[in-house]
Amino acid sequence: MPEGEERFDWLHNEDIIVRSISAVAVYVNPHKDVVLRMESSGHGDEDNFVVIPLDSVDKIVKAIRVAQREAKAARTSEAEPD
Repeated sequence: MPEGEERFDWLHNEDIIVRSISAVAVYVNPHKDVVLRMESSGHGDEDNFVVIPLDSVDKIVKAIRVAQREAKAARTSEAEPD
């Protein structure tokens, strides 16, 4: 941390080499929906949930794959020297 800095900026700091990530669980609920559950931040918050109806799972997975390809392409283009 730079000298004289009082509060550490966890969002915008070049010193951070590994970012934290909350645990994510995927399971089927009693209504046969797919549930994505993300661990709480630990500040008394409850876990976050995304409930996906079974007939929408393929659409969601496809959209995630598209976003993944776009993110990989952007990362690759950022790494290439001009």
